[in-house]
Amino acid sequence: MIQRFQSNFQFKSTFFEYFFFDYPKSRLKKMLSPFLLGLMLSFAFQPHNYTILGFLSLLLFYRHFEKRMMYSAENAFSIGYWYGFGYFAGGLYWIAYALHIDWLKYAVLIPLAALGIPAVLALGLGLSTFVAARLKAFGRLVPLLGFVLTWSLFEWVKGHLLTGFPWLNMAEIWLSGDVMIQNLAFMGPYGLGLLTLLLFVLLYGVIFFERVYRSKFFIAFLALSTVLLINGKVHLTQEPQRQYTNFDLVIVQPNILQIHKWAPDRLRFNIDTLVRLSQQSRLQPQLGTKYKPKIFIWPEASVPYLIQSGTAFSKYITQPLEPGDYLILGAPRHDALTDRHFNSLLVLDHEGQILKTYDKTHLVPFGEYVPYRNVLPSFVEQLAPGDHEYSPGEGIKTLDVPGIPTFSPLICYEAIFTQEVLTETNGERPKWLLNLTNDGWYLDSAGIYQHLHLTRMRAIEEGIPLVRVVYRGISAVFDGNGRMTSQIPFDEAQGLVTQLPRSLENRTFYSIYGSSLYVLMLLLLGLFMLCLTIYSIKSCRKVSL
Repeated sequence: MIQRFQSNFQFKSTFFEYFFFDYPKSRLKKMLSPFLLGLMLSFAFQPHNYTILGFLSLLLFYRHFEKRMMYSAENAFSIGYWYGFGYFAGGLYWIAYALHIDWLKYAVLIPLAALGIPAVLALGLGLSTFVAARLKAFGRLVPLLGFVLTWSLFEWVKGHLLTGFPWLNMAEIWLSGDVMIQNLAFMGPYGLGLLTLLLFVLLYGVIFFERVYRSKFFIAFLALSTVLLINGKVHLTQEPQRQYTNFDLVIVQPNILQIHKWAPDRLRFNIDTLVRLSQQSRLQPQLGTKYKPKIFIWPEASVPYLIQSGTAFSKYITQPLEPGDYLILGAPRHDALTDRHFNSLLVLDHEGQILKTYDKTHLVPFGEYVPYRNVLPSFVEQLAPGDHEYSPGEGIKTLDVPGIPTFSPLICYEAIFTQEVLTETNGERPKWLLNLTNDGWYLDSAGIYQHLHLTRMRAIEEGIPLVRVVYRGISAVFDGNGRMTSQIPFDEAQGLVTQLPRSLENRTFYSIYGSSLYVLMLLLLGLFMLCLTIYSIKSCRKVSL
């Protein structure tokens, strides 16, 4: 039996070494090994949250890359590229689900959405291994640091270039808990992502570097992880949870399928569903309790019609309201003077009068408008229904409505862009963030959970509560530490009565200084690499002499 176990172990070990560590002889293995390891990395993110798999993937991949780099640096870009392709294909497959509204019409775009986007994003990780290979003459640590430094810079570029796509950044592997992710309040997503990659570097040194260096790497790994844990824990517990008690929020999630949302024969039923859920929410408070004003919140584009003040329709949708109540909803808006259409948020009172409006600023390319319209062929159109494209609004602003704490409205994926979710008015910041969105495009996929927790990150960074109301998906309320205080689960229709948390009493470091700490860490890491490089060059000269 012992011999059989040893034989099996030897076979598995040999297979593992051959598949992941040995230099591949075939072209298929050159692609397949890093692709599978990249696919493993995607399981560290929502909704799987296997953080340990993320670190294991990084360790195995870089060891595989380092072994290959010993033989040839010519294909360094290729191995990083296929690792990135597996990573983004496994984490962003759900983008293709948006085409389910008409599979036949958009069939040709499915491979582009499912594979084309990962293929482009993978260029960043190909560049990371390319840089590492060019530094291999300076020892083992300099290429490793060059790899993570380039990766971190790629994440920043990915979040800002063109319209920006800050999805699947390394900081997000901590979203499964409440402690480590609190470090967003000090260094933001790019700073925490860089420190996450540095934890991988130190762990790699503990396992794979020469024995003489392992204790130093272990002490550094223990010190950095301890600092991040303690810092996160202190920030999480330093302020008690506080809520507004003089009014209620009513979050309305209709849970209507995307294919039914704009169907002409379903439009009236959809509106009635929102009104009915709003009315039912009034039955939730216990009998005998004092009535409190309510803020009813409907999701993005919940009303498919143009709304005007005081019309029969505006009075119909506000019928659940009493004096002192408000209805906040998403709806299209048309500016007759400029003939422009907007994806907007409206605030109505109990008489159906429009008090405030906000027009979405950061539009979804190919979703709400077609970029480079003068270059692309005319048959390319946006996914959003209608025969017109949407125009961007004037920018993020704070809405001030009597009886409501000031808030910053965010529509759809506007809430995923760090440092772009609020603006100060006369030195005052909004008291809460409101995100109206719709994840019904993505069926029951990872995109729903990734989008939910990406918006949660903004609450932690700013120290401001965030209310998220979804047409179909997961509606939730997060406090200033990113803790979920209430939610409507996926695939449920409900009008939930809840309370709004208060902002943290003290502003976060990140909300004041932005990415300054991240820039400082980049500079220090670059300086450290420069010192190691100079030391390596001097050592080589001494040996040659």
